[in-house]
Amino acid sequence: MEWRVHQIDSFVREVRQSISGPLGLTIEPDPCRSKERFGLDFEGISRHVDFTSTPRYMDHSVVYWLDIIANCFRRKLSKPYFIELNAGHPRALTKYLVSALAVASGYADCVILSTYESRIAELKHEMVANEETWKFFRERECSGMLDLLRRWKKEWGRYSSVLCSLK
Repeated sequence: MEWRVHQIDSFVREVRQSISGPLGLTIEPDPCRSKERFGLDFEGISRHVDFTSTPRYMDHSVVYWLDIIANCFRRKLSKPYFIELNAGHPRALTKYLVSALAVASGYADCVILSTYESRIAELKHEMVANEETWKFFRERECSGMLDLLRRWKKEWGRYSSVLCSLK
């Protein structure tokens, strides 16, 4: 295990030294046994990266696991934490994606919707036009998501797949 930790740390340190811009690291979404399974020492890696990201490629019909995993990562990571939610294929129903966004925005410094450009326009329209979405975010005090919906409502012509500053 220590050999693995050393290998990963050395690699990330070498990458950090070879670039001048921000460095992010996307890691497997397992905060509990990452050191044992993958050699990921979050404390050590955080010395070399500017942020950490975890992908969540699922249909988001059950957000229980997202909540548990995001909570664990949030407690273990000292640098900004990004959560990537799949909104493309397999295509999550918008109502499930709304639930995942509400959960993720409670833990992440940035939530990234990973999808096709054409899907972003469709998602924005579905979320902005659906009063239940607005109500859902209000009931859960997701002020960042409500701000985003307001911005989307004003900016129908411009589309972005990154939802940052959710808190």
